Amino acid sequence: ISLAGQWQQEEGWQIHAGLANFSFGLLEEWGLVTTRLEGELSATLMAAGQRVIPDRADLVISGPDFSLTTEGEQGESRSFHWTGNDLQVKLEDRELRLLAHTLFQDGSVAELEVAVANCCDLRRQDEMPLHGRLEVEVKDLGQLAPLSGYMVQGRGRLAGRVALQGTV
Repeated sequence: ISLAGQWQQEEGWQIHAGLANFSFGLLEEWGLVTTRLEGELSATLMAAGQRVIPDRADLVISGPDFSLTTEGEQGESRSFHWTGNDLQVKLEDRELRLLAHTLFQDGSVAELEVAVANCCDLRRQDEMPLHGRLEVEVKDLGQLAPLSGYMVQGRGRLAGRVALQGTV
């Protein structure tokens, strides 16, 4: 874990933070989750500005390989694996852009892209246009059952693209 920052009256403030190789297994050891998690997370954050809301920022979170093990209906262990888990958030020129991606073990994929303009004044959310897209391809909806504690009993496939548009 690293954290650095500075403030100068004329130039404003900046912060740099980083998290390298954080083990998901620690969450189970600390008692925060009950399922077995494996993999590592790395993150970097840079933000700078003159006032409370940053003028520019960049956040990158990456968990290249992530897996969890849960109990099946008959008490057997079921493992699930994701790769290419990335989240990027960038604030520049009063526009916030978010990109997220994940790939499931059977080739299912989810991608999210969102952009919000005029996002430096949170008091005027109706003047913050939002647009983006969500693309999902789930090759086997039956995989949702053990991931949801068997509350969702899906069958078949799901593929779609949702266009996002509006204001915050």
